[in-house]
Amino acid sequence: DDGQLRATVSASKISNIYNLSYQLTPWAEGTFRYTIPNPRDMESSFDSVKDRSYGAKIRLLKESYLFPQIAIGIKDIVGTGVWNGEYLVGSKRMGDLDLTLGMGWGRFAERHRVKNPLSFLSSKFEFRPGDDTGPGGAARGNSFFTGPVGFFGGASYEFRKLQLTLLAQYNSDSYEREISFGTLKPGNPWSYGFEWGFLKDAKLSVSHQQGQFVGLRISTHLDTKKII
Repeated sequence: DDGQLRATVSASKISNIYNLSYQLTPWAEGTFRYTIPNPRDMESSFDSVKDRSYGAKIRLLKESYLFPQIAIGIKDIVGTGVWNGEYLVGSKRMGDLDLTLGMGWGRFAERHRVKNPLSFLSSKFEFRPGDDTGPGGAARGNSFFTGPVGFFGGASYEFRKLQLTLLAQYNSDSYEREISFGTLKPGNPWSYGFEWGFLKDAKLSVSHQQGQFVGLRISTHLDTKKII
């Protein structure tokens, strides 16, 4: 909702992630993210980047009876580029079932890549330059929406009386970087889990990801319009 401030903490074998997101307007959301890689084995990990990054998502089309909501977003607008990616995503709710399908660039395009459809506009969209900006703090605008694309999707089903939602996801990020550092072994793209609204403004999620490990996530939100 417009004016909502949301804080999320997630823990998994890949990383611990701390998110702070704010719904700036009804159609624009901004996120600050801090990531600690390989948190279960930090002392011997080859992956030492503590990543601070910013992201944004803009709604292009509001959901209606016939049409899905369409949004466009960018991860790591400013940062190290470790989690770089851009995406175009649609979501449609049908009763208690919510479906999502999207295509993405960068880390959203590590599985089953296809040619970038933007390449018909210019050949510069065909190849993606390196996104490693060193210690961070530099914008990476030259790589936005470049390189091949991949496809991701998900589904959720809500049991409203129980405040429980079942989740399933197909992830187009294969975690090539984390595999190269030995943090993960090659896994499958499917993840499953559930989300429980254990308090009015807080949710707890448990998931089995990549066929390898369990992830935990807790999130809470505050309506800033009510305190102004």
